[in-house]
Amino acid sequence: MSSFERWSPSELTCLTSTGRFLSAEISASIIDISGRSCMIALVRDISERKRAEEALRRVNERMREDLEAAASVQESLLPAASSNEVQRTEIVIEGLAVVGGFSAVAAF
Repeated sequence: MSSFERWSPSELTCLTSTGRFLSAEISASIIDISGRSCMIALVRDISERKRAEEALRRVNERMREDLEAAASVQESLLPAASSNEVQRTEIVIEGLAVVGGFSAVAAF
């Protein structure tokens, strides 16, 4: 084996022999074996990972909606705040976001 070339994994949708579609990731390499170029490819089922990513996206969306609702309730209960008070509130929300394990940007 004298040379080696690799492609980064790419996502694709595959059709199985049973007629089912699944999310997959393919990684391929070209190697030289005795002067002949050969391709080695690995296709991996990532359906479970895609389901987990979607579930996480839904949880984050729900958390964002809950934080927006809480901020709205807070605003309705508090008197008009000065610029400094608003800034302190944003710092507290950012701190809560870090403790909660999500980004403050996602909180807004």
